[in-house]
Amino acid sequence: MDKKLVTRSDCDSAIKHCINTEEFEVVTFKVKPFEDKEREYYKPDCVLEVSAKISRNISRFRFFLKKFRTECAPLNELLSSIKASEREIQFYQNFIPFLKGSLKNYETDFVAEYVFGEVGRIMILEDMSLRFYGLARKANTHTLDRFHVCLVLKAVAKLHAGSLIYEENHQAEDGNRLFDDSDLLAQEPLWRLNEEGLAKQTIGAGIKGLKMLMKEFMDFDISLIDADLRDLIEKTSKRLQYQTKFRNVLGHGDLHTKNVLFKYEKQSHTTTECVLLNFGFCRYFLPAYDVLFFIFTSTTRIFRQHYFTYLTKYYHECLHAELMRHELHIDKILPFQDFQQSINYLTPAIKLKALLHLEDWGAKPGFYKLLQKDQKAYGRYLFENKGPFLRELYRTDPIFRDLVVDAVQELVETLKEPKVSRENCYEVLEGLLESTVYNLKDYFLKPEGENLELHMEVGVEDVWCAEVVKKFKCSVQCGNDNYFKVLTQASELKE
Repeated sequence: MDKKLVTRSDCDSAIKHCINTEEFEVVTFKVKPFEDKEREYYKPDCVLEVSAKISRNISRFRFFLKKFRTECAPLNELLSSIKASEREIQFYQNFIPFLKGSLKNYETDFVAEYVFGEVGRIMILEDMSLRFYGLARKANTHTLDRFHVCLVLKAVAKLHAGSLIYEENHQAEDGNRLFDDSDLLAQEPLWRLNEEGLAKQTIGAGIKGLKMLMKEFMDFDISLIDADLRDLIEKTSKRLQYQTKFRNVLGHGDLHTKNVLFKYEKQSHTTTECVLLNFGFCRYFLPAYDVLFFIFTSTTRIFRQHYFTYLTKYYHECLHAELMRHELHIDKILPFQDFQQSINYLTPAIKLKALLHLEDWGAKPGFYKLLQKDQKAYGRYLFENKGPFLRELYRTDPIFRDLVVDAVQELVETLKEPKVSRENCYEVLEGLLESTVYNLKDYFLKPEGENLELHMEVGVEDVWCAEVVKKFKCSVQCGNDNYFKVLTQASELKE
């Protein structure tokens, strides 16, 4: 065991937290790896086992151990620059106890129990594997089914409700916000492109990788979209900063499939619960951010066609249920129309951000582990240009290739029509066709008087199961901040 990693004093703090007394003596402690042979998952130095003498008996405790410093220096530098450990410790050590102490009957079962932590070094948490929690049991853990996604959105709604309930209950004495723009947890960790530093460099390296993928493998003429891409990057940076256009909550900030654990019943292998973990990017921001980022990083485009509008409504209903438990009504706090507009506001930024996330998480785990062994190469990957490294990945990893092709195609749609999204079309078409089974081939905006017309080209099956292409249009209002409103019912265009 590396004694610099965990000390006897750390174990004393952990045991004291568990039994709420100092009448004990730590006898032995050791750090072990965690191994899940069923899913071929192995992580070194993440289980802490402690034996302690309490009265005359020896009791054994097992915890999850998180190291804030890895053996990869470039990654440590990046996480230190965004103050990831400070954010996570503040979330667990301050925010969660603050809500539990301030709000009657507020449940925090969406996170593991915090035991002990020290900024920049370690954090000790409840070991959720003892309660049969683990990563999603899916053949491809990058994408989840509707049931798993709904469990996560329900947990996210519980997290988000805490901020809203506190602010509503304490408006008179404390104002209406938990944080202001000077607080660490109100600041965007990475997308600070007006500041020189590692965060800006890693975004730049990701954009270079994106351009390489588009140019070399998807035959895009970068010169034709470069100006639009620069404009989207600038808008993304601005829209991800602290703002007060919509209600804010303290959210996760980096919600994807590797930051969620599901509880599986031992016999049936079904799951009805989940917890969120890894809050190093947590921040006070729009609730739509967590919802959108998780949906776009954990599902495919065809899945979103069937379920995107359902999932956004489902989250809103879960949030409403949490507020109602505290005798608050969501229509007075975050009406669905406002929530929908915040989705429109963030969607272009999320599509770009999710694509860059795919560069760092979309490959098989072995790719990144091998890359980090050469720290100079990994430093170039993180801070200079991801393109050369992604080139081989695109050629050899079919799952990554399929995911990135879909993501790039959606990004190009966003560049072409920045004021309207594919998801806006889904909402219109579901009401018109009363089905989610169709092929949205193209959509575009066309000026019509003082407003705009949204034109959609859709492939649908006829009675012989052959695809028939139909064209629809409806009058809409669109604003520069992605305000979107349908003015007239969609109608079919006849040739």
